[in-house]
Amino acid sequence: MAPLSSAVTAGNNAKGSEYNNLRLDWLLGLKALTAVADAASMTFDLAVSNFFLAGALTASRTFVFSNVVTGQPFTIIVLEDGTGGHTITWPANIKWPSGSAPPNTNASAYSMFTLVRVDATNYIGTFNGFNFS
Repeated sequence: MAPLSSAVTAGNNAKGSEYNNLRLDWLLGLKALTAVADAASMTFDLAVSNFFLAGALTASRTFVFSNVVTGQPFTIIVLEDGTGGHTITWPANIKWPSGSAPPNTNASAYSMFTLVRVDATNYIGTFNGFNFS
């Protein structure tokens, strides 16, 4: 087996090898906080980062994930505007504790979520806390 350093370079996929889809940068946690602008549909591109700040949300929003690799963890911090209580529509294939999506956040407060793609279809989502202010 080739050493990891020769098989994978930061930010690239090692296509065609036993390290297929392994990204050294997220494996080592080298991604910086990436802002995702408020929009009706907010896309979190996991080829760009694995640590996101969403918002401030000004209305209810739909979250979409792109370029996710199985086994890849990522964290989303959500900031609500001065009104708060906006609903997030999460992808249906996230498995949350107790089977329910997390609650809304109060005005001008943060919430934090960590997700991991566990197979070709599903994610496990954890709710790390809400109403940080």
